[in-house]
Amino acid sequence: MASLSNANVTIGENWTEGGTNGKRLKCLMVSWTGVTCGGTVNTIPASAFGLNKIISVSPILTSENKLYPTATNGSLIFVYDLTTATDANRATPVDLDTSSITANCLVKGY
Repeated sequence: MASLSNANVTIGENWTEGGTNGKRLKCLMVSWTGVTCGGTVNTIPASAFGLNKIISVSPILTSENKLYPTATNGSLIFVYDLTTATDANRATPVDLDTSSITANCLVKGY
């Protein structure tokens, strides 16, 4: 297992949001497969998408039509699986295994 790298990422639709002055957000529809990542050790870093900072991320939709909530601290994306969570570990990120599926989400950053 390892952190997600740009070698596993495909960037689909992409556009820019924001005014002509100041920072402009890159909006990227991304997908990846072939890696297990999303927790605190096997991470999903901003650099995997060519970004320095993540501003927001949508929930992840897999090719199996399963939805995984996400969060970001600006440099990493964290994945949560509420179907297996308990009260004791609900806030603990999990590794999403994409060895046989594709993960898709919208990432915004710069």
